[in-house]
Amino acid sequence: MISGDGGGAEGDPLELGVVLRLVSALARTPPGRAAVLSLVPALEEDGVSRLLAETAEASAFLLRHGRLPLAGLDDVGPSLDSLADAGGSGAPEDFRPIVR
Repeated sequence: MISGDGGGAEGDPLELGVVLRLVSALARTPPGRAAVLSLVPALEEDGVSRLLAETAEASAFLLRHGRLPLAGLDDVGPSLDSLADAGGSGAPEDFRPIVR
């Protein structure tokens, strides 16, 4: 079983927790760090296949278009949550943090 906490070779022979912490340090935003730290291995074949297809798509995008311009991107999660709570409708100022 992989614990994700990097707590030792017996329970985590790949030291996934250590790897995730190292990779999370490269994330540019707190939500990005949280997303990296929440990763868990896929164990079912269809899940692995889906993730490999997503990785191939992202790699192809990077080759065609380069890196995404994410500098200065704010955490839009709270804005999207409040829009969802309002049924998806909002005033123009509700979208400013997203389209900035």
